[in-house]
Order: sequence, then C-alpha cells, then structure tokens
Amino acid sequence: MPVLARSRPTFVSIVATVALLLGIAVPTDAARASVPWAKAIVETVDEAPALPSTDEQGSQPELPQGSFDISDPIDAAVEPLQPLPPVSPPEVTAAVGEWENRTVPTAGLETIEQSETSAQYRRPSGGTITHLSADPTRARNGDGDWVDVNTSVSRRGDDWTVADHPLEPVFRGGNDETPAVTVSRSGHDVSFSLVGAEPGDVAAPF
Repeated sequence: MPVLARSRPTFVSIVATVALLLGIAVPTDAARASVPWAKAIVETVDEAPALPSTDEQGSQPELPQGSFDISDPIDAAVEPLQPLPPVSPPEVTAAVGEWENRTVPTAGLETIEQSETSAQYRRPSGGTITHLSADPTRARNGDGDWVDVNTSVSRRGDDWTVADHPLEPVFRGGNDETPAVTVSRSGHDVSFSLVGAEPGDVAAPF
C-alpha cells in the first residue's frame, strides 16, 4: 500500500502534462487552417524565388579635345609695360567755340527761380531757359532779394566792406594783431593776418 500511494502522484502529473501539450497544439493547428496566409508566414526566406539580375552597361567618360601638356616656365624676364602717352583733348573748332560761348538773351523774360549759380526764366512760348555758372554770380541783399554780385568796397568805420557779396569780405588796416581780411560763409569765418605788419593808418587803394 505505501508503494501504490507514492506512484499515484507521478501518474497524475504525467497525464496533466500530456493534456496541456495537446491543448496548445490543437488551437495552433486550427488557427493555421482557418487563416490561408498563415502557412506563407512560416516559410523561410530561402524558399522564396530569387529576383532576376541584369548587367547594366555604364558609359565611358569622354575627355575634351585639346592639349593638356603643361608648358615650360618662361625664363626670360618680362618687360615692364610702357606708359601710355597723355591724351590730348580734341581741338575745339570755331563752330564748337561759338556754340559754347553763345548766350541766350533773357531781357524781359519772367524769372522763375534763382540761386547763387543758376537762374531760370520763362519764355513766351511756355518753355524755360536756365543759366548755370561755376562760380556764384548772385547774392541776397539786405532785403533778401537776389541781386548780382557786387565787387565794390565801401567804408564802414575803420573797416572796408563789400555789400551784396556771398563771402561778405571785411578788410582792416590794423597791425598783425588784427585780422587783415575776414570772409564769412554759412556762419563760418576765415581770417588772414599780416605777420610782422607795422601799425599804420587805413588807406584804400580804390
């Protein structure tokens, strides 16, 4: 009786293990049978057909035509470039000179706009004429009107001044401690002195 008691658990364990294995195997086979592509999944890669291979013909590179030889360095010294001769301006003919020196009369024409170096006039036909100059030819007088530049000096106390001039020059007759000439432009003054001059009376050479 004791031997039979020890063998009973072993037999029961064997039966339980076999039943478990059968329970797992049967559903797996049933799943494979119900799914048509299940068999294809378990196939190995070696069973699939190989893809065909073709040889591609590559194009050979073509070199451009010409010579690719490296020339030998020049041993001779390079001569310096000679300077070009100066370019002379073209000769001004009589016709061109007459054209450049011609003037258009503006007497009696309406003045539209003026500045120190330009003046614009209106012609009877409706057109305009503009006179330009490189140097100032007009200046504003005490009333603010444009007038021709004045070059005559006038006495003002001990000084000599020039009215209606864009530089407003002032001449003094003092010694070297006093500026002899002063010009003004846009609020800036420039003065010149006579170094070593002796004091003397003011005398106008005009």
